Amino acid sequence: MMQHSNASLQPFADSTFVLEVVHNFIRHTARASTEQDIFWAITKNFMQTLQIEDCVVYEARPQDQKIVQRAAHGVKNPNGEIITNLMTLNYGEGIAGWVAKHQQIVRVADTRKDKRHIIDVESRLSELCVPIQLNGILYGIISSENSALGYYTEQHEKVFELIADIAANLIVRIRQQNELKTLKEEIESLLEEKKNALYEAIETVSDQVTELKHQKEKREILLREVHHRVNNNLQILSSIVNLYLLESKNVSEKTLHDIKNRVQILSSIHLILLKSVETGKHSTKDFLLDLVAAIRYMNHNNYLVIHVNTNIAGLNLNTLVPLGLLVYSLIDYASTTYWKKGKSVELNLTAVIGQKSGFYVNLDALHEVSGVKDPESVNETLIEALVEQLDGRILPIQNLFGLWNIHLNEIE
Repeated sequence: MMQHSNASLQPFADSTFVLEVVHNFIRHTARASTEQDIFWAITKNFMQTLQIEDCVVYEARPQDQKIVQRAAHGVKNPNGEIITNLMTLNYGEGIAGWVAKHQQIVRVADTRKDKRHIIDVESRLSELCVPIQLNGILYGIISSENSALGYYTEQHEKVFELIADIAANLIVRIRQQNELKTLKEEIESLLEEKKNALYEAIETVSDQVTELKHQKEKREILLREVHHRVNNNLQILSSIVNLYLLESKNVSEKTLHDIKNRVQILSSIHLILLKSVETGKHSTKDFLLDLVAAIRYMNHNNYLVIHVNTNIAGLNLNTLVPLGLLVYSLIDYASTTYWKKGKSVELNLTAVIGQKSGFYVNLDALHEVSGVKDPESVNETLIEALVEQLDGRILPIQNLFGLWNIHLNEIE
């Protein structure tokens, strides 16, 4: 077997020089930021300084059981970081692939006698392959070839193994740094997302608090207005009682019953208004429907069927309270004037906005009526007073079964 010359081993014969080269490699890779930096440092810094004829570093890809050439020194690296005849081997393919599969060092004195050997760019006679691995995890392969038989010695093997161990630790450090960087970015992204979500939640809660405060203030204002209306309408009630007293010096049972109904309808009107304040919903149609239901419940003389039609969206309390009293008075006057006790009464109540100004309240019967209005009655007086309060006027009847036709200007 052909032996290598002592001159070819001169760098490795000087242990001090080898240690200096190793230290220089460590200093050179201290700031390496990628695995590729480590691979090229092995070939260009370490192998070139030690005058190694040829070296290739493979990257290990355990996910698909392959190794890929990533850095080179010698004929495969004509200049820069270019690799000619870039090779990819499967685990177990060639000497480098066998080392990747078994993670063991292989030193071949004569490649012609080793069936595993694969010729790359040029055929060489000896080869040394060392795995770059740590704790059983493979990161790469250092593969060096030489033209002389039996070139690589045990000393080469130990130095290559030392460089492989240093490289493995550096690669682990780089991967951990990259993982930490990725984790940091993910945490920062998550924190930013949570921060934005928190800001949105705070803004939403702030808006809700503002809205609740606004609703509370609005509710308090409406409640104060309702209580103010109660006080005002107690004055109306006092006036109604005075009307009945003026009509007759002797207070009859019917008079007391009428007064009781007035009190009850005022109470019903305020309950309806309070309900609208509590629910936050307020519409003229709902008010009239609730009012009509209360009137039907209070009326014991006749069976009332009342249809309600309106196109008015909403009215304020200044209008609703006297309007409610007016509607009650119209229906009560109609049922007691034109029908005998115990008769079925079907009426059509319409409250619509006119084409010009104001709105109209009409009460019509759905069949022919009998009876004559009494302009001197308390009901008639109250109707006229309420129409005047709403800045309106009583118009002539326009149809056969019409009972009341009233135009009102108060539509705030």
